[in-house]
Amino acid sequence: MDTILDNAVQSIQIGIEDYRNDDPRRLLSAIRNVQAGILLLCKEQLRRLSPPGSVEVLLKQKTRPVRRGGEIMLVGDGRRTVDQAQIIERFKQLGIEVDWKPLDRLTHHRNDIEHYRFAGTREDLSGSIAGSAKIIRQLVNDVLDTDPLALLGKPCWEVLLETEAVFDAEFSACRATLESIDWYSQSVADDLDELCCPKCGSILIAQQDPANTNQGKADFRCRSCGARPCSEELINEAIGRILHADFYIAMTDGGEDPVIECAECEFETYILEERLCAGCGYTISDHNCSECGREVSEDDFLRHDGLCVPCFLAVDDDR
Repeated sequence: MDTILDNAVQSIQIGIEDYRNDDPRRLLSAIRNVQAGILLLCKEQLRRLSPPGSVEVLLKQKTRPVRRGGEIMLVGDGRRTVDQAQIIERFKQLGIEVDWKPLDRLTHHRNDIEHYRFAGTREDLSGSIAGSAKIIRQLVNDVLDTDPLALLGKPCWEVLLETEAVFDAEFSACRATLESIDWYSQSVADDLDELCCPKCGSILIAQQDPANTNQGKADFRCRSCGARPCSEELINEAIGRILHADFYIAMTDGGEDPVIECAECEFETYILEERLCAGCGYTISDHNCSECGREVSEDDFLRHDGLCVPCFLAVDDDR
C-alpha cells in the first residue's frame, strides 16, 4: 500500500476507534483523525494524477520550472504538500466533483476544538462523523476507484454506515419541519440544506411546530446543542453560503454585494435582487428621499438611511 494511502486508512480507522469510545476526549480525537484521513485520501489522488517524473507536482504546494528534452515543464518543489483550500481548488481544476460540505463541517469542528471554544455536543460531533461516511465513500469509490469496505476494513466501515444511517434519519426529520414553512426568500427555500445552528454549526435545525407555515412565527431549535435561534439569526448565518455564487461574482467582477443590512432587523440579510429581507421579510414600498422627496433607487435608499446621495453627503458633512 502506498504511504499516503496507508496513512489515510490508519487515520480514519483510529478516528472511528476513538469515536466508539465513551471518553469525550476520544471523540475530539476522532474529529482530528477522520478529518486528517480524508485530506490524505485527496492527496493520494493528486499523487496518482501527477505525471511521471514531475516530483508529484499536483501534490506539492510549490512548483518550479525545469527544462527536459528541449521542453519546459513544472515539477514539485520542496516537501510541503497542498492544504485543504488548495486541494479543493486543484480538484476543481481537474474536473473532479466532490461534495465538500462534510469535510467543511469536520474542519470547522476541528478548528473550534483546537482553539478551545467548541460549544456543541456529542451529538453534533457524531453528526460530523456520520457525514464523513458520504465523502469517504465518494473519494474511495468514485475518485480512487476502490471498495471502501476492502480498503477500510469491515469494523471501521460498518460503524461509519451505522452512524450515517442514524444521522440521516434525524436530518430528514429536521428538514421535514422546515419544508412546511413559507419562506420569505425563494433563494432560502431552494437551499434549506445550508441552514445551520449559529451557535454550534450543526445542520440539525428544526422548528418546534412542524405544522407552522409562517417564518416569522417559527420556533427554531438546534437538536444538537439546544440553541433557539430566531429567523433572522438563522438566515444571517447561512446567507453567505446560500448566495455564494452571487458573492463570488461581486468579488471577482467588482460589483455590489448581493445583500445589505436590513433597515428593520439590522442583519445583513436584505437581498437586493429579491427586494426583501430573507430574515424578517421587510420590504420597501416607498423610495423617496426623506429629506428632499426626490425618487431614489432602492439600493441608495437602504445604504443611505432613506436619503438620496446628495442629502446623505450633506448630512454627513454636517456631522
